[in-house]
Amino acid sequence: MTTFEFATILITTLLTIAALYIATMQYVHEKRKQRIERFELDSKSIKNDYTKLSSQAIDLYRKIYATQIASSQIQVNNLVYKPSWASNPAYPLMPIDDLPISLIPKPEWPSREYQKTSEVTFRQRKINPYDKKSLVDNILIHLDHKHLWDSPTYIVNSIIEGSIPSLQVYKSSYFDFYNSCMCFGFELAHAINNPVDDEEKTINFRKTNDLFDLTNRYCAMGTVTLSVFTNVQSNEKVKSYFVLHSRSEDVAEGKNIINAVPAGTYQPSVSSDKLEPLSLNIIREFGEEIRGKKEFTYAYSIDEIESDLFAKEMKTNIYFLGIGFNPLNAYLEILTLAIIDLSKSGNATEFGPSLENVRQKLRSNFEGSLELQEFNRQKLSNISATYHAAPSLKEIAAILLKRLDARNTDAVEEILN
Repeated sequence: MTTFEFATILITTLLTIAALYIATMQYVHEKRKQRIERFELDSKSIKNDYTKLSSQAIDLYRKIYATQIASSQIQVNNLVYKPSWASNPAYPLMPIDDLPISLIPKPEWPSREYQKTSEVTFRQRKINPYDKKSLVDNILIHLDHKHLWDSPTYIVNSIIEGSIPSLQVYKSSYFDFYNSCMCFGFELAHAINNPVDDEEKTINFRKTNDLFDLTNRYCAMGTVTLSVFTNVQSNEKVKSYFVLHSRSEDVAEGKNIINAVPAGTYQPSVSSDKLEPLSLNIIREFGEEIRGKKEFTYAYSIDEIESDLFAKEMKTNIYFLGIGFNPLNAYLEILTLAIIDLSKSGNATEFGPSLENVRQKLRSNFEGSLELQEFNRQKLSNISATYHAAPSLKEIAAILLKRLDARNTDAVEEILN
C-alpha cells in the first residue's frame, strides 16, 4: 500500500468518524430538544388544565382504591382521605390549634444522596430533560419559575388514627417536597400528552407511591382556609361574605384556578426548635394574600400575634374542617374556616363595618386577585360544581354544605356548634 493510498484511507476513515460523530450529536441534540419541548408542554398542561388533571387523578384513585372505597375505609371525593379525617357535621367545629400536631427529629436517611421512591420512579419515566438533575433543577433551568425557592417546610411523618387524626411532622426543605410530590402531576400530564405511552405506567406509578404510605415522598401540608366576613353592613342589611382567590400564573403551585384564601404550604416563619401553630401559618398567609404584605414579613412569631389585636382575634376563630390528600400532587391539605366578625373591635378597625370598606381593604399580591361572594348554600353549591375550582375549595364547600343542611340554615355562625 502506497503512502497516498494509506493517507486516502485514513482521511476517509476520519471523515466517516467525524460524520458519524456529528450525526450522533445532532441526534442527541434533537432528542434533548424534544424532551425539553415535552417538559414545557407538561408544565403548561399543569398550569392551564390543573382541574382537569386533578379530576383524572381522582379517577385513577377510584380504580386504585376501589376495594377500600367499597368497604368505606377510604373516601375519594375532591380529595382522598379516610372518613374520620373530615369533621363530623353533628359535632361543633374544633379550633384549628386543637388539632394534635407534634414535631419530631428529622429521620436519618442512608446517605446524603438518598431519594424517596417517588423521585426514583419518576426519574425512571425519563420525563426530565436532564436525567441526572432533579425536577426542581430542570424547572429552574428550562421554565420561568421566579417564585420557586427553597425554605424549611414541615413534612408529615405519620397520621395517627383516632376520633381526631393527630399528625407527626419534621422539618425538611421545600425542594425535597417539590421534587417528591410535584412529580405526581408532571407524570400524569406527561402520560396524557403522550397517549402512545403505556397507561399502566401511570396506574403503577401511583400504586407504587401509595398516598397513605408517607415513606415514599416528602409529604408537605398545605393549609387552605375559607375566610368569611360576618356582620357585614350591606344596603341596610347585615350579611356574610367569603373571599375567593383567582390564582395567577406566577405562583409555584395551583396556577389559574379559583381557591379559598389564604392558602399556602405549612412552613416555619422563624428558625426555632418549637413547632409553630397552624394558626400562625394561616395568619401569615392571610397577611400576604389578603392584606398584600410581603412574603414572611407579617406575624413572624407567636409573640407578634399576641400583640396584634386583629391577629389575636383571628387566631381564636379559625376552625378545622378536615384533611385529605391532594389528588394531583399527593401532599396533605388541611381545610379550615376563618370567621372574621366585623362587630368585634379588632376586626372592625382592620376592615371597617361595611361591604365597601372590606372591598377597599382587600390587597392581593402577585399570587392572584380577590373577590367577595355572599355566603349561602346556593353559592357553595355552585362552587362545588365550578370547573376551575381547586379540589380543596370544592371539598370545603361540600363539608360546609353538609353542616348547613344539617342545621337548615345559611348563617355561617350557626354551623360552628
